[in-house]
Amino acid sequence: MKNDKILGVVYALPKSILERLFIIKNPIFVKYLAREITKKSKTKLTKLTDMYFYESDSNKKIIGSGKIIKIESLLISKIPKNYYPNIILDKKELLNYSKNRENKKLALIHLTNIRRFKKVKSLKKALTMAGLYLKPEHLKS
Repeated sequence: MKNDKILGVVYALPKSILERLFIIKNPIFVKYLAREITKKSKTKLTKLTDMYFYESDSNKKIIGSGKIIKIESLLISKIPKNYYPNIILDKKELLNYSKNRENKKLALIHLTNIRRFKKVKSLKKALTMAGLYLKPEHLKS
């Protein structure tokens, strides 16, 4: 029987960017989502408290997690300057990531309590760049 409990959301990131998550005190993860988050949206993401980090390079495992404390949806031009030191992409990477999407809102996921797992976790299925709502049955024992 499948368990419908969602543990959190997991996104794949290259190792170089993942390492920044463990260095920045309260990092801000940025992502263009398929559906824009609004006050009226009933997305599962706004109800979650945990985010998991999947290393997309050679490791291909969930290596850590963090607590979601706030989610904002902003145009790149509207991101407050004081956010930039906490965004996991540097300004050049962020501009490159946002190329040709300047008029689309970006999800800014504020995180805290970032931790690296002593024992990494494997997924039973492939993870796309869109991410995954993580359920217990997705994890290998």
